[in-house]
Amino acid sequence: MGLTIIATKTSTRLQKQTDIEWEVNPIVHDWPRHPDLYGWLEALYFQKGGKFDELAGSTVRLDAHDIDELERAIRKRNLPKFNRFPCQSDGSERDDDLLFISKARDEIAAGFEIVVSANY
Repeated sequence: MGLTIIATKTSTRLQKQTDIEWEVNPIVHDWPRHPDLYGWLEALYFQKGGKFDELAGSTVRLDAHDIDELERAIRKRNLPKFNRFPCQSDGSERDDDLLFISKARDEIAAGFEIVVSANY
C-alpha cells in the first residue's frame, strides 16, 4: 500500500494540537507517496508536542500559521528530504501541494479546523 497522508476538516473546535481522536471527517486533500511532506508534517507534530514516536498512526492540527509556513517551504522547495520510505518525493508534487494550501485556507476561512493524519 505505501505512505498515505490525508487532510480532513472538522467543525469541532479542537482543544489539542496533536494526537487528536480520529473521526471520519470530510477529506480536504490526500497525498499518496510524498515522504518529504510527511517529514515536514512529522517535524510539526513533534514541535506541537506529539507524544508518539512518529506521525504515522496519529494526527496533527494545521492552523493558518502552519499553512503559511508550509507554503513557504513548498515555494522555496525547502521540504526536508525524508528517506524512511521506499518511495521518494520528486518535486512533481509541488502544484498539488499548492492546491492543498489554497483549499486549506478556504476551509479555515469558512470556520473549519484542518487535521492531518498519515499511515503506511
